[in-house]
Amino acid sequence: MILQYLSGTRDKCICLGSGNVSIIGYTDFDYGGCFDSSKCTSGFLFLLMGGAISWRFRFQECTALTTTKAKYGGASEACKEVA
Repeated sequence: MILQYLSGTRDKCICLGSGNVSIIGYTDFDYGGCFDSSKCTSGFLFLLMGGAISWRFRFQECTALTTTKAKYGGASEACKEVA
């Protein structure tokens, strides 16, 4: 299955812009977004010259008690990806 996917997408690529090489990162969160567990959802996206190179969206591992803790949790996950 994986080899079939790879051979079928051989001509696909990430489209990058022109000009200076730049990496831009975005992060966002939703405080208490899951009604069942009250966990926050967070995500990040990194762009290299306009093309997405890394992203993640998931529930945070612990339940944040304040929006500040939820923000730091999301930013922390993004920082781990950069390092």
